[in-house]
Amino acid sequence: MGTGWRAVPASDRATRSGAGPSTPFENPRSKRAHVEIIEAEDSEGEERLLFKLKSKKLKTGVKEKAPVIFDPRSAGLRAQLTDIHKRRDRFVHHHRSTFLPLLPPSNYVAKLANSAHPPPAGFHPYRLLDSQPNLIKGGEMKEYQIQGLSFMVYLWENGMNGILGDEMGLGKTLQTLSMIAWLKENKDHKGPHLVVCPLSVLQNWMAEIERWVPSLTALRYHGGKTERERLKIQARENEYDVVVTTYEQYVAEDAWFKKRAWGAVVVDEGHRMKNEGTNIAMKLVNITCQWRLLLTGTPLQNNLRELWALLHWLYPDIFTPTTSQRFHDSFDLTGGKYDTGFIDSARKLLEIVMIRRMKQNLEHEFKVPEKEEVTIYLPLSPMQRFWYKRLLTRLDKPMLEEILEGKGPSAGGTPLKVEVDTPAESQTGTEVSGSRMSAIKLEAAMLAQANAPSDSKESGEWKKLMNLLMQLRKACSHPYLLPGSEPDPYILDDHIIEASSKIQFLDKLLPTLRQEGRRCLIFTQWTRMLDVLQDYCEYRDIKFARLDGYTSRPRRTLDIKLFQQKNSPYEVYMISTKAGNLGINLTAADTVVMMDSMWNPQDDLQAIARAHRIGQTNKVKVYRLICQDTVEDQMLSRIRKKLYLSAKITASLRDLHNGNGEENGKGDEEEQGPTMARSDLIQILRAGTGAMGRIEAEEWEKMSLEEILEQSKQTEQKKDDKVKREAGLQQEDGEEKKLSEEDEERKLLAGVEHVRTRMFEGQHYAKTVRGIADEWRDIQGKRTREERTVNIDGNMVLKETLGNEFGESVKTLSSQTGTRHAPKKKDGRGRKKFEHQDYCWECKDGGFVIECGQCPRVYHPKCIGWNKNDVKRTTNLVCPQHNCCMCARNTTNAGGMLFRCSSCPNSFCEDCLPPGDIIGYGTELPVLLAFGYPEVTQAYYIRCSQCIDYYSRHSEAQAAYEAEDREARIKLGMDLEDTSKGGFTQTSAGATTTNLLREKVEDPEAKVKA
Repeated sequence: MGTGWRAVPASDRATRSGAGPSTPFENPRSKRAHVEIIEAEDSEGEERLLFKLKSKKLKTGVKEKAPVIFDPRSAGLRAQLTDIHKRRDRFVHHHRSTFLPLLPPSNYVAKLANSAHPPPAGFHPYRLLDSQPNLIKGGEMKEYQIQGLSFMVYLWENGMNGILGDEMGLGKTLQTLSMIAWLKENKDHKGPHLVVCPLSVLQNWMAEIERWVPSLTALRYHGGKTERERLKIQARENEYDVVVTTYEQYVAEDAWFKKRAWGAVVVDEGHRMKNEGTNIAMKLVNITCQWRLLLTGTPLQNNLRELWALLHWLYPDIFTPTTSQRFHDSFDLTGGKYDTGFIDSARKLLEIVMIRRMKQNLEHEFKVPEKEEVTIYLPLSPMQRFWYKRLLTRLDKPMLEEILEGKGPSAGGTPLKVEVDTPAESQTGTEVSGSRMSAIKLEAAMLAQANAPSDSKESGEWKKLMNLLMQLRKACSHPYLLPGSEPDPYILDDHIIEASSKIQFLDKLLPTLRQEGRRCLIFTQWTRMLDVLQDYCEYRDIKFARLDGYTSRPRRTLDIKLFQQKNSPYEVYMISTKAGNLGINLTAADTVVMMDSMWNPQDDLQAIARAHRIGQTNKVKVYRLICQDTVEDQMLSRIRKKLYLSAKITASLRDLHNGNGEENGKGDEEEQGPTMARSDLIQILRAGTGAMGRIEAEEWEKMSLEEILEQSKQTEQKKDDKVKREAGLQQEDGEEKKLSEEDEERKLLAGVEHVRTRMFEGQHYAKTVRGIADEWRDIQGKRTREERTVNIDGNMVLKETLGNEFGESVKTLSSQTGTRHAPKKKDGRGRKKFEHQDYCWECKDGGFVIECGQCPRVYHPKCIGWNKNDVKRTTNLVCPQHNCCMCARNTTNAGGMLFRCSSCPNSFCEDCLPPGDIIGYGTELPVLLAFGYPEVTQAYYIRCSQCIDYYSRHSEAQAAYEAEDREARIKLGMDLEDTSKGGFTQTSAGATTTNLLREKVEDPEAKVKA
């Protein structure tokens, strides 16, 4: 028997599988394409340049110099830049009164005005388009979307870059594609245009292009190094209208992107550009293009410095690095400063370069169901309380005194002045000293931490404090996020639920959602918390999908599709807040649970918008879980102040262009005023901190879901009243006793908003180990009082005897069976060697077969088109299931996942997956598990459409398949009756069934408890 085999050429395998012949894949590592420029004549007799690709073998050890490529399209785009810049200067000069308040005395706009030859007056006026472009074929654009297109055309005509800042879920992708279609249709502009987006929405862009503008040719530029080389050759051979890539791919290949000029460069989720010092921002700022567009539903998130970073990318000549300081100083939570005059100036600038619409303002266009957000205040579980106190008492006394009491050499004795700029141009100051001054130092240290020397003593101490804050937040989510907190051995049991009040809340909520047939999104920022949630779902037999930064592009596309379909196999979608809060549509869920809150509130809003968007038909309920009287509770006030900044600028934008396409005059601007009332802005700030209305964990565990919700609403009302009292706002007993709304706003924003990490339940904690030890003994005592028996079939049985061998009263060293342990994470380097099948996977017959070196599959040489010489010279053997049968790409070049057919040798990449019904099984197959072949996260097993057709017509083949599956299940000890977990289910015409193979041996104790 041979030791393995090699991949068969794609053309041969495609022919055998009935998919038809295809072009064999050429490895760009062995050949390099170079460009030969030749002259030819077109049908009209005019000369033009053509690119002819040839393959030339490289000499061993000799590296060829890459040829200089002349791109006529890039040359044409560069030639038009001068005219575009002139149009921009005319527009900027006309609106100089809007730009100048944001700039220092010496700036680009002032130089335009003071030059000997200032730009001529006039610019292209705004005009509302009558209809959508004819190239839009996927449906009818809504009225507000045509207005968005009109605004982008207005910017283009004036040479101005801009921001499409519609709220999440209003169709920014379609509006952008309509702009590209308008350019092609009205300006004969054929690009190429570049779209840079997050990985999570890459496939969505390709799908939207195919759906709405099928006449546009698009290239998805994404993959490993070998795949990118193939795509470069493909880009040279074809004149694509649009190239779509991700941030990471652009950073890796920025030199290739910068070699050519682009028509429009669109940055999706443009708030990723908020830090001008990041790789993506620095490498994108110098790209050559005619027009720049940012797409973002959250243009402002933390401070005005981020707004400057966006403006710097849009207008690098105007907002140079020397213009950033005023933005930094005008809204500073660290120093307690805010300049409402500057904020208003920033809002006026955004009104002419950004269009933003909100869902609630477009009710005449469509109806998005309302969203109800409830903050659930939870007590710490006994284990959480133990770890929280233990973490609080770890720092040494001198550092605690310096931070909390203002003592120590760095504290000093001079009070710190906190300046507050008022609209009346008067300034008031508040002297701050003591512990509050220490808190200001803490905030300043947070910002300066990255710039501090690595060997600085003070830097090390602040890092300790910041690490403490991080650890406290983890303890609030689940103690198992902390090292050393998990029990050993780790068993899937009730301890997962009992250890965290947040998991206890889920355990009350999810059964209700299951009964009502509703689906749920669960967001958390901690990857380890996703592991805990996964263990919980497996323990409670809850069908789930998971999305984090390690999820491959094909897998996330598949899971989103399965979650969205009517008969979804998933009840819960667990998502990392940062990895899955952008661009994806999950409207099949109407419940969102935020396990923790991000420091940046816009990240949470983006996550919630995955469910609350166009296409949602049900009311969306959002549950934000907060551990009461902890650092999580204290974070809320700072988070709300960040929301204030966004609301103050973006939600207050005025529409300068009415339905007739006429720009409003200055008088109308003054009369119109902000669209959000000042009282609405103040309401955002109402989230206090401190200890109030606490309930014990034992009492909370007995409460029903309805009682918990009512208790949380009462707590929120108490916090609202507390903020009113602290601001000096009395009850409604007389107008003379109420502060003006403007004064209240100033009071709430003044000073420093900080999070005191050592404040817990209204008191500071020093370094007292005795109290921790006493409480831990109390916890241990409570554990000893737990019931030691369970009822099985009417008989009381000791828990510790469950799983013992016959005749054993206690566990012995010779015991072979035991409690089911949680599955350990697989390590590829320590993976056991699997066995091989004893029959050919192609013809299902025995005899002389060749083994695959990477999986249990074996084949006859003749079944794969081999002769004896092929067998003899083969050393590294890989079967067809490890490459796409259509394009021959391997897993890496296919985006990290292949779809392997469980019934035939074919595998497909995401792009080559044939249309029609498929049956999905997951990342495991019982047949392969029986041979010791474990779960492979880079593979997803299906039954392809051809095999579905074949097995539906050959009942004997279907019976043999089911018999093999049954035999494997018996060998593995799986439940034969439960076909929903990996068993084969024949689908009817038009149906799609997905069975996830997450089956594990049932723990008797777990079954009793469940």
